Amino acid sequence: MRDPITQSTPSTKVATADKAYERLLESVNHISPDLTEALRRRYEEDRRDFAKAAQDFTPSQEPKYWAKKSCSKCYGRGILGKRHIFMPGTSAESVSLPDGSKVLVNSIMTHDLQCKCTQKRYQKWLVEFRRFYNALKAQTLEEQGESTDGE
Repeated sequence: MRDPITQSTPSTKVATADKAYERLLESVNHISPDLTEALRRRYEEDRRDFAKAAQDFTPSQEPKYWAKKSCSKCYGRGILGKRHIFMPGTSAESVSLPDGSKVLVNSIMTHDLQCKCTQKRYQKWLVEFRRFYNALKAQTLEEQGESTDGE
């Protein structure tokens, strides 16, 4: 669907989290540069693992799956319409078909405009999945710690 971390999270929340993380690294760097590098590697590894897990476990890539059924904008379809892309400096040219509909003839490509309700529902799922992922990871680490301590 999209990058699970950056694309679905509002930019202010991402910016706040990034600033806090950088401040943490700066304060740790005063104590030990090696610890700073280890934290950075661990954070990036966790971020990469979570992004892969979220991509693998996403129930559907279809906007209709994530659309709110009672949405008054997309009516549960998840798509508001199509956006046409034109060459720079050219305007849209349309042709009327025999059935009365119009078609844009000089658009290079089109892409779907997704409704905000799909983004909100995906974001909600992503937060719940992160909680599940963190609990599962903690349980796995705990079990691995017990198996190595018991031997």
